[in-house]
Amino acid sequence: MALPPVPLKDEQRALISHLAELVEKDGEIAFLRPWVAGDRPRNAITLDPYHGYNVFFTLFSEWLHPHPGPPLYLTRHQIEQQGGRLEAEARPVAVLYAGVYRPKPVAATERELTAAPTPAASPVASPLPLPGPDAAPIPSGAESAPKLPARFFCVSSIVYHLGDTAGVRLPKKTRQFIDEQVNRVAWTEEEQCNRLRGILEKASLCPVHYGGNQAYYSPPGDYIQMPALTSFRSDLDHLIALGHESVHATGAAGRLKRPTVTAAHPTPHDRAIEEIVAVVGSLLLCQKGEINPPEAQLRSWAGYLKSWDLPQILREHPEHFARALVWADLAHLYIAEPEKRPDYVTKRQVSDQFQLDFVESRVVAPDPIPPAVAALAAESTAEKWPAPGW
Repeated sequence: MALPPVPLKDEQRALISHLAELVEKDGEIAFLRPWVAGDRPRNAITLDPYHGYNVFFTLFSEWLHPHPGPPLYLTRHQIEQQGGRLEAEARPVAVLYAGVYRPKPVAATERELTAAPTPAASPVASPLPLPGPDAAPIPSGAESAPKLPARFFCVSSIVYHLGDTAGVRLPKKTRQFIDEQVNRVAWTEEEQCNRLRGILEKASLCPVHYGGNQAYYSPPGDYIQMPALTSFRSDLDHLIALGHESVHATGAAGRLKRPTVTAAHPTPHDRAIEEIVAVVGSLLLCQKGEINPPEAQLRSWAGYLKSWDLPQILREHPEHFARALVWADLAHLYIAEPEKRPDYVTKRQVSDQFQLDFVESRVVAPDPIPPAVAALAAESTAEKWPAPGW
């Protein structure tokens, strides 16, 4: 099966190559450490969380070069806009912001007042320019504006950790967020279990059966099979294992429809990619619930990834590894945020079909946009997909 690749910049390929070296030297446990080292990375000004493979690239960079405080990042423009500056030893991190944007209608009386970027300045090569961010609203009683089609955009950018800056004026909400993270009290194991159990029960993906000595998801039967509860070391171990199988279940044809799950005869490589999806998705679920996986669980995952030859995938198929990171992020969100599932389904379909190529520092879309992709975007209920890293 041909898996859809993900566009990678040279800096991102270098990080994956470095990860491969660490895994070959210290074992697969080196791959798992960054995910449990801190919170989900966010933009320091908007507090919007990063998604897709941007989560990995920012967390891995932070793990290699730790900073005090939560993982908050800014673009150079934001740093300057907030009156700050970069420190001499600042380390850049490459991220990708991509998705679908639905331009707001502008009445005919206001259209000529709305500045549209020229094709050269637009992040996406397309017949229709993206509207300016400060487009004027439709005045009362003005001529009704035509409905504008959904637009694709994909922009690569460089961000810096807040700890690599000085003098940045942070919004009040960011200062409050930092205080909350610094003073946060760790949950007890019982509280962690209750949080993860609540996430999984709310997800209500498919039937769960108990018995035997194996844990697995059955695509043909669309059910999860779990060993007896007495076979687990603790309730938390049981719930983390159930989360792992739930991530597999999100790939079913009636959900996110990952080809690594729906294929009639998946190759060993397809299965290896799916197991990376499940492990990373499990780590993200733990992160979502502020849960610290036990050391024994991390070592169990490390041994499991070794059996699927993670170093070879990192070395020979970095684009497929990046795709697994994207799928894992969508899978954990599909579980944790069931009210947004229609958008996550559409995003998965569009991101796989809509192939992009880097052109210098920007990404351009094919012209014309494939009809099948445009139809998928039209089904989205969101005005805009906040989809960094797909």
